[in-house]
Amino acid sequence: AGSSLVRRKVLERLADAEMTVRFRAALALIGLPEPPVEALATLLARDHPDAWIRRAALAAAGTQVTALLDALLVHRAFVRDDSAAKLALLGELASVAGAAEEDQAIRVLRLTAGETVSKAFRVALLNGLSDGIERSGAQRASADTRVGRILTRLEDGADRPLLTAVWRLARLLRLPEGPARRLA
Repeated sequence: AGSSLVRRKVLERLADAEMTVRFRAALALIGLPEPPVEALATLLARDHPDAWIRRAALAAAGTQVTALLDALLVHRAFVRDDSAAKLALLGELASVAGAAEEDQAIRVLRLTAGETVSKAFRVALLNGLSDGIERSGAQRASADTRVGRILTRLEDGADRPLLTAVWRLARLLRLPEGPARRLA
């Protein structure tokens, strides 16, 4: 009972008026076996411009980075616009997922293809995935046909920044060229 009371008090601090209190609350959540993804998404929707808050929330999310990303992409306060700080955050989250196991990267890729995701968010997510895959040094060749289909769908009618991000990821995954890449 005592640990649930402490957890509840820490979660309350994530909504405190003072940013330093919110930051410390996020730090206090690091290492929990079941991180409070929704609460962290709400914190990031509010405080995404602060790099320290972003890092604390990312650390608190642990292995639940894709769940945090999913919660963030449906958070109304977050998806309203695509500021540089939001794009940086999305890139950071996707990079962590890209460096992790392949199914996390595929989940992020599926989120990227969602209809409510803006083009700027897509570019940030795809570039973040590519950065994470490159950083991990893993030689990945995705045999998952869903990945190729998602990338082909994303490149269809895409502008130059989105095409560049799609092509970079496809090349890293050693996927065959999609129709738009063959025409270019």
